[in-house]
Amino acid sequence: MRTVKKLLLPALLFTTATAALITPAPAEACGPYYLPQYNDNDVNPYEILLEKRKAICRFVELYPEMLPPAGKFEKGLPTKEAAVQDFRDAVKRYLPKTPEAEQKKMITAFTNFMGTWSLTTGLKDYPELPPELDEFRLYLAGCTEMTPDGGSTPPPSWMKLLQLPPEKRHYRTVWVHYMLGNYCKLDLHTHYTNCRNAVRAGFADTAGLARASYYTEVKFGRDPVKVVRTAIEALQNDPDYQQTGGDFLPWRYISNLPPAQYKDLVADPVCREVLAILEGNTERFRYLAAGYKMKNADICAYHAYVSGNLKEAEKFLAQIEKPSLISVFLEAKIARHKGNNPRVIKKLQQWLEMAKNAKLADGAGVLMREDYGMDYEQIRIPLQSDVYGHLGNALLRRRDFVEAAECFFKGDPSLMSQDLAEILEIFLSLDEAVAFAERIAVPHLKEKEGYSAAWGIIDLVARRALREGREDIARKYMNMFHNKTDLQYLDQMNAYLAKSKDEKLSRDDRAIALLNAAKIMRFRGMELYGTKTAPDWYPGTFCAYRRISSTTEDLLDIINAPKDYRTVPTDRKYRFHYRRKAALMALEAGELAEDKDLKAFIHCFGGEILRHSLPLSADIFYKRMVLQSRGNILSESGDRLRWFPQTMNSMLMKELKSIKPIYSLDEVKDLMKRLAGSNLGALVAPKTEPAKEKK
Repeated sequence: MRTVKKLLLPALLFTTATAALITPAPAEACGPYYLPQYNDNDVNPYEILLEKRKAICRFVELYPEMLPPAGKFEKGLPTKEAAVQDFRDAVKRYLPKTPEAEQKKMITAFTNFMGTWSLTTGLKDYPELPPELDEFRLYLAGCTEMTPDGGSTPPPSWMKLLQLPPEKRHYRTVWVHYMLGNYCKLDLHTHYTNCRNAVRAGFADTAGLARASYYTEVKFGRDPVKVVRTAIEALQNDPDYQQTGGDFLPWRYISNLPPAQYKDLVADPVCREVLAILEGNTERFRYLAAGYKMKNADICAYHAYVSGNLKEAEKFLAQIEKPSLISVFLEAKIARHKGNNPRVIKKLQQWLEMAKNAKLADGAGVLMREDYGMDYEQIRIPLQSDVYGHLGNALLRRRDFVEAAECFFKGDPSLMSQDLAEILEIFLSLDEAVAFAERIAVPHLKEKEGYSAAWGIIDLVARRALREGREDIARKYMNMFHNKTDLQYLDQMNAYLAKSKDEKLSRDDRAIALLNAAKIMRFRGMELYGTKTAPDWYPGTFCAYRRISSTTEDLLDIINAPKDYRTVPTDRKYRFHYRRKAALMALEAGELAEDKDLKAFIHCFGGEILRHSLPLSADIFYKRMVLQSRGNILSESGDRLRWFPQTMNSMLMKELKSIKPIYSLDEVKDLMKRLAGSNLGALVAPKTEPAKEKK
């Protein structure tokens, strides 16, 4: 018997003590959704995106001397409502001495007319008004003089209106200039500029036409340089400005421009800087802008880095006079690419220090990390999260494990990352992991941010403590986690283990108690002992082929690697390691049992634990079942089948797959009687055709 146990122990005990370092073979992940991790990729675990609108707003804020002064234009009222409001104000402005009743009469007449007026009705019902209010008639008359196809000649009435003294056209000057831009499209830039200049000069803009002129000029403008400059001016006036579809500019102004017009854009200082943001990743822009020194040099460096041209990125970074969050981040990324880990740490720490008081001018919010939410929708996360991720990776390579764990926690406080789990399970001792949980996780349990990750840390440390025999720590954290179900199973297993050692009881009763403990270990072992990372990937259910991260593999492979405190190996084939512990319990229970029916059932249960993953070890249980329980239904059927019979009998399989405890030997006897009355006694080994002789 001792010889048999010695044969089984090497396969089963390998995961019950601190394991040797094992490098798993890389394989594709197949189980629960995991975001890319920093220790799984040496370059870009997440995509970093440029917030183009913020980058342009930053350019506007940094270099106001390159742009014309922009006024603050308001949205205004709907046109007919604005027309009535303007007329009411004009009556009071131009005819202050007219009796109030007469003023109301004029306002009512004009309001009624505007309520029914259209281009088709013309001015036939226009009310008789004093000549001081003639600008309103001239404006409407000019509207009726427009032709459907537009033209290069302004309507005569509008030209007559513009020839009035400024004090007599206060309310319709802006309207005429705006409408001329709509009508005379060949010269729209001039007219829309006149519209905005009129507002700056003090003319009334109740309808908000100056603001509207930005949209129409950018949308229909024919001169790309003026279009881009107008868009910048619009953004100065309104930070929320955007064209239809959310774009800063209609892409036809840039992507589809012929070479000559595109070259004109690059030659213009303002347009060139805008193109650096919007088109910096295109070869056409890089070629034409090669000889210029860019104001947005850090943005150009970003585009070069993303395209994989590190030399060009470094060339642009050399042009920067004052470091920004963008440039420092890129310097860290380039250093990481080159393997200069000390510089990576220095630059990322510099970034975090700069970010404390950073504003848009410093690059705050210009770069964002792309991520995915719970429903796989695309979201943007502040760059600080990515900085903490890279810093954690760099500190891990330097073996500052506690500091690395803190960075990974800060980087993704809303979730328990694989990086953090690997540090807590592999590179920290249990005492260090507990200290980290008490200092980092526990304070976040009642906070909204970090709540989920904090619980993940507590749960991980609890299971690790149980694996390492520190049940006091495990119980503390399981109670904190309100994990009553697993605590109940743990109490039951401990009670069965204690009962199995009570020599006052019969050997069969002790064997039954140990069998019940093995059942709990087999069916609740993942919840009680499972690892967060390799090999179990708890609470995932389809991660048998996932691997630990490349950085962790590197650290585990080198000669002077830190101690691996893991209580199970990292090799993926050792997933469900707790089942081996359950099999050892079954082995010992089989040695305790005296009744052959009980022995047969225990050995059949032990074989069921291992027959899929470790058939050679399961064969030992099979032989013990057959040899030590002669005359038992399981022994006889197994002997005929040359393997375990449960796969061909649903009643037996149901009993072996149940965590329900066995309370007495009579239950086992009753099961054997029921099995004898089933098809189990008639099972025979499948026939195999004899091998053909070679001719």
